[in-house]
Amino acid sequence: MNNDLISIIVPIYNSEAYLEKCINSIILQTYKNWELLLINDGSIDHCKEICNSYAEVDRRIKVFHKENEGVSTARNIGIDNAKGKWIAFIDSDDFVREKYLENLLSHTSDNVDLVISYAEWFYNDTSKKNLYPSKLVQEDRFYLIFTENGIHYYTAPWSKLFRLDLINEIKLRFDCNIHCGEDLIFFISYMLKAKSIYISSDTDYCYNVETPGSLVKSLKSAENELYSFKRISETVDLLIDCKNIKNKDALKNLDWIKVNAARRVLNAVYKSRLKRKERLNILSQLNLSKNINEIYSDKCYKNKIFKIVYAIGKIKTYDCFKQIVTRNRYTKGCNIDE
Repeated sequence: MNNDLISIIVPIYNSEAYLEKCINSIILQTYKNWELLLINDGSIDHCKEICNSYAEVDRRIKVFHKENEGVSTARNIGIDNAKGKWIAFIDSDDFVREKYLENLLSHTSDNVDLVISYAEWFYNDTSKKNLYPSKLVQEDRFYLIFTENGIHYYTAPWSKLFRLDLINEIKLRFDCNIHCGEDLIFFISYMLKAKSIYISSDTDYCYNVETPGSLVKSLKSAENELYSFKRISETVDLLIDCKNIKNKDALKNLDWIKVNAARRVLNAVYKSRLKRKERLNILSQLNLSKNINEIYSDKCYKNKIFKIVYAIGKIKTYDCFKQIVTRNRYTKGCNIDE
């Protein structure tokens, strides 16, 4: 195994309850040639003091304190200051097993542009692992990662190794205008330029699912969610085109990514106080005629009604019915204004 320097980027915001466990798990790595970039994104708890205390005793740890601007700007600062050959991202409320870096690096070579591994998912007192086969995937068979390895579920930047020279070559950074899906866009944009990917069945990354205030669980404005949907759809379509993906199962799973983003837009629209004209404008940009069956794929009675209503009256009828159904759930955002 080579001795490449790995730059570990940890964005931090008000995670004092988890931060020491995260940093300690990195210090205890069996692989020692790393630098740790702690990006404190304006935390108002004791994260600043915790970061500084570790930097004082370990020269490999560098700390950056900044105003709160979001996880994307924090990760971008990490990339801008990284010195390693490889980049690894770890969230401050997660931790890693002691062979995390060693196992990731063992799969690298001059011909590998990206290493992907999996995670152990922690739900309060329980955890689970999803097991997939290990493989080296060349550019002409990229569809395999979406059919045999379920990578459409694992688009976060953690549990991966990225080449810093390739990131800088294509001038890739996280989109600071997106608050959900920015990591997916980063990951797929990187894959567009990757010629070979190694997928490992290792599950050395430990992901805390139930962390309070998790970014993935919080809806943003309908306009922001729509922007995210458009960026995600464009990036996924570009991957399909550039990698010439034609396998039906792979295309279905890539469509799932776009449909999931469309669901977030719908949830944001009907949780908001948008006027009817504004809602219809957003709905017209979601390509519902193509995605309605996937958006309401669960075979419950209510979803069947939604599909029937859309088939009968398209967007306007759907909007009225959706407003009535969601009135009890989102009282403030359910005024039907003609």
